[in-house]
Amino acid sequence: MEGETPASGAVHRLTPDGDVQVVAEGLRNPYGLALDEDRMMYATNPGYDDRGVRAVKDSPDWLVAVFEGAWYGWPDYAGTEPLTAERFASERGESRRPLIENPPEVTPPVTSFPPHFSPMKMCLAPAAFGLGDRLMIVIFGDAAPLTSDLDESVATGVVTLNRLSGEYEWFAKDRQQPRYTAERAGVQTDNRCQTGCRRQQLVHPGFWSHGFYRYGSKRHT
Repeated sequence: MEGETPASGAVHRLTPDGDVQVVAEGLRNPYGLALDEDRMMYATNPGYDDRGVRAVKDSPDWLVAVFEGAWYGWPDYAGTEPLTAERFASERGESRRPLIENPPEVTPPVTSFPPHFSPMKMCLAPAAFGLGDRLMIVIFGDAAPLTSDLDESVATGVVTLNRLSGEYEWFAKDRQQPRYTAERAGVQTDNRCQTGCRRQQLVHPGFWSHGFYRYGSKRHT
């Protein structure tokens, strides 16, 4: 693939004859993709980090519907809100000034998640689950967290989401402490890296076997 087509923060389409096309752009990190029964594409889009020259504090994460030709705001907007907004000011960064002159209109997300939710892969809910046409999205959680301090930790689990309203709720959630790390286990570590972020040290070895329970169920694993 030759480096002629813009490849930063975008969803691309590759044709059978090898042609690479930009479908939508302005996505910081389109991590998980899913198609619904009507071939509508959705993408999870984790938000900005509180580190580096353009450190952004308390950035939400998002789920977006991927439209042909749409622009979703990266690197100058968080959702539809400009990074110059005071709520995103961080002591760690140097500047959040706009990088794009005369940017296109921002396409709003389907929904916004709180900072450090870290939505990852997703799929349509299987029919056997009885959830209708909701999306199921894996939530990675904060993992100590990597780039900023939080007043309340974010658990790891799965949420289900209504694609029309953007409403979501937990389907499965870690019932222990959010993401088990050396720091939370009381192990002495060098917690700060050169950029002021925290280091993830370890993950609980039994996490996947006994760490989750199904909301609304009387049987806990």
